[in-house]
Amino acid sequence: MSRRQCTTDIPLIPREVLFGNPDKAMPKVSHDGKQLAFLAPLAGVLNVWVALADEPQKARAVTRDTDRGIRIYFWAYTNQHILYLQDKGGDENWRVYAVDLATDETRDLTPFEKVAAQVQEVSKEHAEEILVGLNNRDARYHDVHRVNIRTGELTLLQENPDFLGFITDDDFNLRFAVRMTAEGGEEVFKPGRVGGNSRLPLLFEYVGNERDALGVAGVPASRTSARHDDVQAACSPSARPSPAWPLRCVPRKQHPPADVSLAIPSS
Repeated sequence: MSRRQCTTDIPLIPREVLFGNPDKAMPKVSHDGKQLAFLAPLAGVLNVWVALADEPQKARAVTRDTDRGIRIYFWAYTNQHILYLQDKGGDENWRVYAVDLATDETRDLTPFEKVAAQVQEVSKEHAEEILVGLNNRDARYHDVHRVNIRTGELTLLQENPDFLGFITDDDFNLRFAVRMTAEGGEEVFKPGRVGGNSRLPLLFEYVGNERDALGVAGVPASRTSARHDDVQAACSPSARPSPAWPLRCVPRKQHPPADVSLAIPSS
């Protein structure tokens, strides 16, 4: 058999197999372990389906997207809400939606035009609320808000003057703030003294660059367990404090050197 005959006898893989929707994808179990959610097509468009964990064959679609499909979703800690992100026509101005599984009602939690919403934190300690970042005040920076997933009530937690973003914990405390440097690195800040007004309740102090603050200074691996006094690093000469934030440097907290000899295989 010639090479030509071999190639013509092998059928092409249909484009639908390579680029079409999966039959099912991204399964997620509810936090109480009783329900299962996954993505699957509804009228040819990916939507979220939910079933009892022991009866997946009885799943029902709980979202009704008819355009681009849903690809980012997760369970709320209420175990009765599905949260998902969706934009319009690929503009990347994401909105956060909540689906009440008891009523099938879908609520737009971030109903703002030309705003790219970000989910900042979801916590079992605040099952009916999440933290979201919204750049509706200044398109360059995301302010942190609390939002009630049942009512849609939105409350400003911290205005963002010029940070790349924040690190928060399960109690919805702001633990650290991060700012990009002109050289492409990152500088880390921690909450300092109280700001004195509702829009800026916290003022942040410079801690160090990302290596000093998150590596040498020994920040716990779990960001939710990080304490303010766990992160203290030497000030960088290249620090550029924001004029809007009274920042001060703090001394490095000394940690014993790590023994990495066992991590390096002998030759």
